[in-house]
Amino acid sequence: MVVHLELAQAAEDAEQGGFEAVLEWLDEGNDVNDVDDDGKPLILLTANHGDMTPRHVALARELIARGADVNRRSQSGMSPFETAVLGSHRTALNTGPERDYVLLLIDAGLTLKEPDQHDPLAWTCWKFADAPSRPALQVLTALLRAGASLDAVTSESTLAGDVLVVPGDRSAETLLRHLEQEFPDAARYWTWIACKRLVDDIRAAGGTWAAYRRQVRKDVLRLRSLVSRGRAKVRRTRTANPIVDRVFRLPNELAWHVLQFWRATDAAGEVL
Repeated sequence: MVVHLELAQAAEDAEQGGFEAVLEWLDEGNDVNDVDDDGKPLILLTANHGDMTPRHVALARELIARGADVNRRSQSGMSPFETAVLGSHRTALNTGPERDYVLLLIDAGLTLKEPDQHDPLAWTCWKFADAPSRPALQVLTALLRAGASLDAVTSESTLAGDVLVVPGDRSAETLLRHLEQEFPDAARYWTWIACKRLVDDIRAAGGTWAAYRRQVRKDVLRLRSLVSRGRAKVRRTRTANPIVDRVFRLPNELAWHVLQFWRATDAAGEVL
């Protein structure tokens, strides 16, 4: 069944009774993945506006719970993720609801490996460079945590009508350097600096999030080894965590097991 115009507008405007209207339509037995006359599925329509609100996020969450395909594209080729990231304004991804919406898509199984023109990491980096913010950094971190590759970043992407050509390799580092040339103001923001540091740290650890997550714990074990051999000392201060001292005294196997539960944080303050 085709989603009629009134329902499509209800999905776009979840604040004005749209939330209830969409759920009532679904409760009548209609398919959550039905599309409107432009081929846009309901999940995409919830992102097709300029002012994301918690109500839109709640509607999207309900649609996903009912089986909405977060990777389904419109006839024009746009996905819910791309619609939300690009938004209709420069500062898309700069608010909590926009961040929460995109994080919801990632958690629901967003496809991370897309053709060049639809690379999720490239879209996010481009929008992030244009308007650095903590919510945008959290989205980028979530993509990397979910498994986005540092080496599969698009070399040519169509972004908001402009063609962004990245010369050389397809790495995230190359893309970030190019974007910093295009958006020099980005270098003034701590979030952009944290983004580059995060990418560098993941690369240094082996290029994957899993390796990066293990690396910080390996660093603790390495320091522990230096202390046990008398090549380093633990500074004991009033603010020092006594648990760290105890971990240093444990056998290797037990120390590593304890560190698996350590809520270490990255450069952006996100728990690894």
